[in-house]
Formats: sequence, C-alpha cells, structure tokens
Amino acid sequence: MIFCDLCLREIELGNRPTTHFSRDGWSNLTTNFFAQTGKSYDRNQMKNKWDQIKKD
Repeated sequence: MIFCDLCLREIELGNRPTTHFSRDGWSNLTTNFFAQTGKSYDRNQMKNKWDQIKKD
C-alpha cells in the first residue's frame, strides 16, 4: 500500500510524463519509500514492482 500511495503522489506531482516515472520521480519514490519503511531498494527493483503492478 505504501508503494502504491507513493506512486500516486508522484503521478499527481507530474513526475510521470509517459508510462514510467521521470528520474526525479524514481528518486523521490526510492527516497520516500526508504523514509517510510526503512527498506532500501534501487530504481530497478522499484521499476520491476511498478511493471508487475501494471500487469495485475
């Protein structure tokens, strides 16, 4: 749920100009996810999760 909420926030901020997030969007997403959960994931891991959620 935290990941989805953060993704929605980045979309609302305009950090998703196409089907994927911009560099700033990914950076904000990883930073905010770490701040809320304490778990550190890189851009590729976040992108894989994003792609999987889109399929579902």
